[in-house]
Amino acid sequence: MEFPFYDSPDTATIICCHILERQAPILYVSHDEDDGMWKLLCGETHETDVAKLVHR
Repeated sequence: MEFPFYDSPDTATIICCHILERQAPILYVSHDEDDGMWKLLCGETHETDVAKLVHR
């Protein structure tokens, strides 16, 4: 199966702890044009220390 995105499969993604732990759904998605980084957030306000950096 071919990877369906323009970015590399190892592109950095910031995801909040609530989504990662399946406590909340993804309500906000952002894709930075300059570096290709993705952000997947639950819609709540977060401190930086609760975000996780993962590969998409």
